[in-house]
Amino acid sequence: MMAKQIALYGKGGVGKTTIAANLAAALAVGGTRVLLIGCSPTADSSHLLIGEKVPVTLHSFIRKKEKTDLLELITAGYLGVGCIEIGEPLDSCGCSSRSIAAAIDKIHEIEVIESFAPDFIIYDMPGDLGCLSELALEKRGVDLSLIVSSVRFKICSS
Repeated sequence: MMAKQIALYGKGGVGKTTIAANLAAALAVGGTRVLLIGCSPTADSSHLLIGEKVPVTLHSFIRKKEKTDLLELITAGYLGVGCIEIGEPLDSCGCSSRSIAAAIDKIHEIEVIESFAPDFIIYDMPGDLGCLSELALEKRGVDLSLIVSSVRFKICSS
């Protein structure tokens, strides 16, 4: 069975990372195997799930001279949620979306996702994607794209 894939988009500071982490945690509580892929160069998408651990970024993993186990790229988080951080761009092509797409392609190419075998993959996209058309996650079979637009909560009083 192919993993269900969910991508979260929106401008910076609207709560995408909080929603991604809570969605991953809720799915894990429900007994599913979840992989969160943080696509921001700040590599902070998984901090709510992994606490003080410092995740290995895709860039640093690829630059390692000695080849190690693919699963070392995945940091274990809350209830076994797997966390991958892309981190800094793999190349300097001038378009953040193209760099993210190349990194996601690389993650699939090295088959780390298959090694982890998740039921759900959640992509936490950065706020500034630039040339968004370059990032065609539909070719990767994303099942659901969510646009987070505001962190404002309205409290109604009677």
